[in-house]
Parts: sequence; C-alpha cells; structure tokens
Amino acid sequence: MFERRSLARVALVLAVAAVGAAVAVAPRTAPVDPVLAAQRPPVIAAGEEKRLLGLLADVGFERELQGGLTIDGASIDAEGVVFSLRRAGGDAQVLGRLRLSRKTSGTAGGSASFDLGVEVEAGAPAAVGAVLERAAESVRAHDGGDFYRVDASAAVEPVQEVSVRWRPSPARSYVAILGLTALCWAVVAWALFFGVAGAAPPAAFVLRPTHLLPAGVQSVIYGYWGLHWPGLWAHLPQVGLEIAFAYGFDAALALRRGQTWRIGVGPLPIVLSTNLLVLYGWAEWHDALLAVSVAIASRYLLRPGGRHLFNPSALGLSVVGVLTLIFPEMEHGDRSHEMLLAPEMTELMIGLGVLVQLRQPVVLASLGAALAMSIPLPGLNAVGFTDGPWWAPLLLVVLLLLTDPATLPRRPLARLLAGMLAGLGIAISLKLLSSAGKPDFYGKAFGVTAGNLAARHLDTVALAVEQRWARRVQGLQPRWNRAHVATWAALAVAGLYASDVKRKHFRDDQPFYAERHPPLLHDGPNGVSCAENPLYCEPFRPDLELAAWRERQTSSEN
Repeated sequence: MFERRSLARVALVLAVAAVGAAVAVAPRTAPVDPVLAAQRPPVIAAGEEKRLLGLLADVGFERELQGGLTIDGASIDAEGVVFSLRRAGGDAQVLGRLRLSRKTSGTAGGSASFDLGVEVEAGAPAAVGAVLERAAESVRAHDGGDFYRVDASAAVEPVQEVSVRWRPSPARSYVAILGLTALCWAVVAWALFFGVAGAAPPAAFVLRPTHLLPAGVQSVIYGYWGLHWPGLWAHLPQVGLEIAFAYGFDAALALRRGQTWRIGVGPLPIVLSTNLLVLYGWAEWHDALLAVSVAIASRYLLRPGGRHLFNPSALGLSVVGVLTLIFPEMEHGDRSHEMLLAPEMTELMIGLGVLVQLRQPVVLASLGAALAMSIPLPGLNAVGFTDGPWWAPLLLVVLLLLTDPATLPRRPLARLLAGMLAGLGIAISLKLLSSAGKPDFYGKAFGVTAGNLAARHLDTVALAVEQRWARRVQGLQPRWNRAHVATWAALAVAGLYASDVKRKHFRDDQPFYAERHPPLLHDGPNGVSCAENPLYCEPFRPDLELAAWRERQTSSEN
C-alpha cells in the first residue's frame, strides 16, 4: 500500500522532469552571425526532404518503371542526395545510382542546384541507364535552384531510405515523446492529489512471472542482436522513452478508471516485443506510441469476463498496420533483415522458447502454427515462408506473441487449433499484402490477432471433442508437456535443416550483408559467400561463432 500524497509527489516530479528535459533538448534557433555565415559552405536546410523527392515527379519514387525497376532508396544529408535504383519487388541489390551534389560554377549538364552523376553497376540491365537518365531530366525540370543556403540555421540530418513525407528530426521526436510522457505523469499526479482513484488502494507492487519471463527472454534477444548489429544501440534511447511513456500511460489509465495502479513489469514486455517485431525509428515515434497505447489500453478496455481478448502487442501492431494500409505515407520500421545479421538468432530463439515452454504449457500453440506454416497450401507457396516459421522474424511471433497464456484458449486441443489458425492467418496475410504490393511485415501480427479472436470459440469446440473422443485427445493434456516440448524441439531442428532457410536468405541477401558487414562476416575471393561464412549458412553452429569471436579478440589484441 502507498500514500496517495507521496505517490502524487513522485508522479509530479516525473512530469516536471520530463518537461524540463524536453525544454532542455528542444531545437533552438540561434542568431546568425553574418561574418561566420559568409564563411560557411552552403548546405541543404532541414525540412527539404519531401521537396527533394519531388524532383523525381516525372518518373516517380517507389513506383515500378520500365524493365521492372524502381527508384526506392534515397540517402539525403546536408551535402546532397543519392537515389538508388533496384528491381521492383524488394530486391536488395542496387543496380544504379543518381547522385545530386552542390553545383559548382561552370559545370554543364546539371540542374539549377545540383551537379548530376549517373552510376550504373557492372552487369546491370540496359534499362538501368535509361531510367536514371529520365530521372536526371526530371531533376533538371523541377529544380528551382534554391536548395542550398549559406545561412541555414539547421542542416538536413542524414536520412536513409526515405519515403515521401516529412521526417521529424530526432530532437523534435525526443521532445514530442517527452511531452506526452509528462502529460501522462501529470494526469497520474492530478488523480492522486484529488483522490479521483476511488476507494481502491492507489498502488501496489505486483510482480508476475508471466511478465518477468518474457521480459527476460526479450532482453537476451536484444543483447545478442546488438552484438551483431551495432545500429540497434542507436534505437535504445527511443525504446527507453517508450518504456517511460508506457508506465505513465498505464498508471494514468488505472487511476482514472478507479483501479489500483499495479506497479510491476507489465508494460515492459509490451514495449520490448513491439520493437522487436517493428523497430520504429525517430521519424516513426507516433507509430510507436500509438502501438504501445493501444496495447496498454486493451489490457483495461478489452477484457470480457476478466480475460484478455487480444495479445496487447499484436493488437497494437495490427492497428498501426491497418492505418499503414489506409495511409501508405506512414512509416513502417521494418528491421526484419537486420535481425538476420545475428547468425544464430533462430537457434537462440528455439533454445529460449524451450525454457519458457517447460515452465508453461503453451508449446501446443507453437506446434500448431509450425504445422500450418510448413504444409504447402495452394496459392500460398509464393509467400516464401512455406518452409515453416524458421525465419527468425517469423519464429519470434510463434514463440513470443502467440504463446501469451493470457490470450490462449484454456483447453489443450483449443491451443493447438489456435496455433494452426494463427499460422494460417499469418501465411494468408503475407500472401495478400505482398500480392497487393504492400509491406507485409504487419501480417505477422494480423494472424496472431485472428487467433486470439477465435480463442473462446475454439475452447467450445475443444470441449465438445473431448467429451466425445476423450481418449483420443488425452495425449494433449498438460501432464505430457515435456513430451510436447521435445516434439517441438525435434520439429524445429528438423525444420531448420530441411528448409535450409539460413542458406537461402544469406544467398538472396548477400548485398545486404556486404553493405552492413556485421563483425563476424568474412569477405573471400568471390566476395561474401557461404563458403567463406558457414556460420551464417549452417544451422546450430555456436562453435563457429565462439571461434570467430575468439579470433576477433586475438586480432584486436595484436
């Protein structure tokens, strides 16, 4: 139990601290010294990203062009722009580039603001050069000549793979998240000071294993991922801010509804799992907070009969995914391929999943999903995932979101059926989204949400089956959980070897690996290949990873 006044003071201090931090980091416009300004080189001012992409109006950005090509990447900084040309359909290989740099006097062939350079990779189709020349003509036609400014108070920050919309700077996003966090804690302080929380105790510490266990598993995944993808650490400050917001939003909802504020780790796995599935950047801060807000609100508002109806993270991501389909200009935050930079990520997830499954009888849901996603079905082979859920970003859903005990059916047979329904829903969602030319990674959450929605009905079906054929389904009872876990582990090992999914993705994404060059990647005479990198292509090779880390340590010491 806690005193209302003491809690209110703590909440008020947190709100004031958030406001103070927001004020401290808020972008400021300093007076420009004309002498210093004259000495500075001209730069592209912040806020020009959308107008720069508009230079391609005659050919289009992220639009399929002749020869099945598309300009779908743009690297923008204060010095200039590089547009990347690839094959349409998500191919990672860059076939050509159009470079825009600050125009120098007397240079011919450029636009009003830029010198233009066309680069065609060796072996690229003949259409690549023609498309890039059309893009250069579009830049010349639409460049008004006012992109570079000497007195720009803030230059554009480096942006990779931009989409056609305004992108807020990290500082502005930081301020926005802090402001909303301060608002939540201010509501908590107001509710506690004025006794709006009703007769219920204002707060209580509640530490539930069902919250602690997934948070621990997720933290291990983050740690291993960060070892192989240093870019992850740049996202963690935003994840930390989302956690602060989630706790404030959770407390404000509980107190405003007259309920006890249960202080524990409940919001933590929601934020961590949300960002594992869709790692939002600073430009997508509003998508991240919306997903977290919907997830936490569902814990209070969608509980028929006192039970959670949806997995909070899956519901939050599903809502953002639907909005992304309605408003294509919304950012996405897909980091599925970056997760593959960690070579033993799938194997790590399988091991962590077994530890969780031995403690809680949830493995039947994972088994059902794996079976549904491994059986070839007419019309779904084009999804590319009919080898089973052994691709790490998919396995994460099967082991993390789908197995939430609070949203699974209660009867063992119903859990198996719920997993099969969710697996089928994921496959169908991926197929429909990819066929429509839409980002398909939200399809993972759509399938889980569909399985959650059917949970109660599946319990009814399972009860009827058990009453009629009790002996035939008795092997699904929780007392056989260890046998179920052993079956899952055997299926996972066999599936990973049989599908050869690691080798397939490494072969298909070699330019992606080469560009990001994780710490244990080797370049051989033929570039990045499985022959030089068996760690990335062969399943269950922790021995190779340990040896590679020891070799790297020895090299750094010498």
